[in-house]
Amino acid sequence: MPGVAHTEIDLKTATVTVTFDADHTSVPMLARTITDAGFPAVAAARGG
Repeated sequence: MPGVAHTEIDLKTATVTVTFDADHTSVPMLARTITDAGFPAVAAARGG
């Protein structure tokens, strides 16, 4: 996905951490893309 620089998946907690460029994508867009891929996602923004 354009704008995504890095992903880190934690299978134990069923979470993914995504580092991205906010000029190219957004938290809601990332959550929607993950959900559309079959993995229901809830956005939780962190950092800045």
